[in-house]
Amino acid sequence: MILVAAALPAAGALAQAFSVPPALEQVVGQSNVDDAGREAIRNYVNPLARDLTSGDATAMGLAREDLIAPLVAPANVSVSFRLSYSDALMGTLQGLVTGGDEAGAVTALRIAGQLGTGQSVTLIGSAIDHDSPAVRYAASQAMGETLRLIAEGNPALQQGAAQNLIDQLGERLTGEPDAFVADALVRALDAPRANPGLRQTAAVAMAGAVIEQIRTRRAALNGETNIVESASSMLRAIINLRSLFIDLGAGVPRPVAVTAGRLAGQAMTWGVAAIDNAGGFGALSAAERQAIDSTLRAAEALAALANVSVGGDNVVAQPIARALEQDDLNALDVAVQGWAGPTGRLVRQPFGADPAEFE
Repeated sequence: MILVAAALPAAGALAQAFSVPPALEQVVGQSNVDDAGREAIRNYVNPLARDLTSGDATAMGLAREDLIAPLVAPANVSVSFRLSYSDALMGTLQGLVTGGDEAGAVTALRIAGQLGTGQSVTLIGSAIDHDSPAVRYAASQAMGETLRLIAEGNPALQQGAAQNLIDQLGERLTGEPDAFVADALVRALDAPRANPGLRQTAAVAMAGAVIEQIRTRRAALNGETNIVESASSMLRAIINLRSLFIDLGAGVPRPVAVTAGRLAGQAMTWGVAAIDNAGGFGALSAAERQAIDSTLRAAEALAALANVSVGGDNVVAQPIARALEQDDLNALDVAVQGWAGPTGRLVRQPFGADPAEFE
């Protein structure tokens, strides 16, 4: 997949990279945009909208950045400005998303992700199941940006909208076949970090979806063409969840910990199966070895954190890491069975996983 939807900078970097256009300096903060403000918005948007639909890549790129600038440069963008700006832009953005041109759709979604309005959420949601991986990638990013806006207190959208987005992202991630898009979906579900409640809700959705992702990919290992790409989203999910445990300490709710532990078990069994399917450690490329090692080590650490969080024993030993250091596949399998085997920690209460989950 050609990644025409390259990642935008983080929120703070965006604000530093853009400035409010002079024509809108007196409008972006208005609590109730008046007729003159709406006219200023139209005068600013209309020529840029023409550039967006010109088909010229350079003009489209410049217009996209100019249209994003008023949404990210000021410290406080008013709800009224977002709604008025969204009204002025939505017809153009909708036309680009539905027009059949991949680059145009991606460009529109990049802008929609910064709008943070009901109209933009509907538009982004219409693209999350698009046939094009690049468009799905851009829609995933846009959902993540919108979740970030809600988590940071953007009042143009209510918390219910966040739950809707989380549900859509989790559902898409469960069956997403493209590794790059899956990675974007995981990052999107990690976007609402500024709101502890939303972060935990998104973490459970992410873990549940990645569990299904891993099960699907483990079953398809015989036809797998790129272990490294497959590992990227599961490793990112594990690291994101691990950071949640580190940030919250003993305060991780039990449902989050249980789901995180089960995700770790899935990643462990995937790693063993991937090595075995390749024909042993020696048959792996350097990149494959690094991807599998990183995933297994991170999974072991996450499982240990989840186990302590639910009141289990503090697993200090790291038999998985030791087996990897010794290139011992038998020892690795035994270590993983201690977590995900028929009598492993993850099949006992309170995790209560069905042993068949890990087969």
